[in-house]
Amino acid sequence: MIQIRPVSDLRNKYPEIENIVANGNPVYLTKNGYGTMVVLSLEAYESLTENLEMHLDRADKAAEETSVRLTGDEVFSNAQTGNVVLMSQHFMMGEWQAGLRYLYPLFAFAFGVFFAEQVQGRFKYAKKLHWRQSILLMEIFILFFVGFLTEGWNMLATVLVSFSCAMQVQTFRKVNGHSYASTMCIGNLRSGTAALSVYLREKKPEQLEMSLYYFGVILFFAVGAGIGGILSVHLGFHAIWVSSGLLLISFLLMFKDRLEKDVHELEDDLEEDIQKLGTQLREEIKK
Repeated sequence: MIQIRPVSDLRNKYPEIENIVANGNPVYLTKNGYGTMVVLSLEAYESLTENLEMHLDRADKAAEETSVRLTGDEVFSNAQTGNVVLMSQHFMMGEWQAGLRYLYPLFAFAFGVFFAEQVQGRFKYAKKLHWRQSILLMEIFILFFVGFLTEGWNMLATVLVSFSCAMQVQTFRKVNGHSYASTMCIGNLRSGTAALSVYLREKKPEQLEMSLYYFGVILFFAVGAGIGGILSVHLGFHAIWVSSGLLLISFLLMFKDRLEKDVHELEDDLEEDIQKLGTQLREEIKK
């Protein structure tokens, strides 16, 4: 039962209030008709704060084991839908300064798409270095630089990663002829599920193959996210250097693919030249 008493009872009827509190019931004290304080027994207070103290102790222990810090300033680097939602939420609540923070990664992502498309348009037929390799090289240097940033530069790190993710998703949009997104899952989940539905209805093997491609991309995305989370706990910002290393491997593998393509083109040209030479010889013999 709720006990509401004027604050004067704390002085005038202290034994009575002490007895109520001892039985485990809080007493709400009012002053001039408004609530001013609550009187609790020591046991009741400890039961309310026990879990809080336990979680605070866990947080202190975790802080000692890692240099990673989570703040309320965090924004998404590649999930721009989340940034739009959070930005709009802050704007609707009148928190303009908080909402404006989410514009920076949005602008960085948009500029990353624009920049990658410009690189493709200008260097699509470059012979020494494929334009996609140029994008990869820029991503490698950007992410490597981010690994040197300290906690005070969180927003700069987010903006740079947003820019890199945008270049990535704009540059690499197909796997074995199937369109996909390399830095997000929702589009791949939609395409994979739709392909699976078509396969179950029409029994077309190519639809099942397409579905497996998309679900495979999602699986590797999830595995990479899990590994990245573990590395972040142990390495902090330096964990992003692993991403730079993987991109470097992709950069080098593209030389192998390009070499194989050049060899095939050379073989085709050689075969065509032999055919032309044979035709010319036959014409000379007829003469």
